[in-house]
Amino acid sequence: MPTVTTPALVWGNMLHEVMQACLRKDQWETSRVDNKIKQVILNGLNEHINIDVTIEQAKREVTTRVKGLLAFPEKCISEWPKVSLP
Repeated sequence: MPTVTTPALVWGNMLHEVMQACLRKDQWETSRVDNKIKQVILNGLNEHINIDVTIEQAKREVTTRVKGLLAFPEKCISEWPKVSLP
C-alpha cells in the first residue's frame, strides 16, 4: 500500500528535523533555527512537489509552525530541574 503524502505529514517531519537539530546542538538562536529551516526545506524538494507547494510557501509554513519551538528551551531545558507550582 503506497504512503499518502499530506501537508500535515510534510510539515510535521520538517519541524521534527528542525527540533532534533536544535536539541542535538543545544542551539536555539533564531538565526540558527532559520538556517536549519532553509536546509530542511531544500532537502525536502520532492515532498513540496508531492503536495504542490513552492519553496516560498514551504518556508512560510514551516516558519509559522516553528514559533512554538522557540519557547521550548526556556520552558523545558535547564541545568536544574524546573518546578511548576499552581
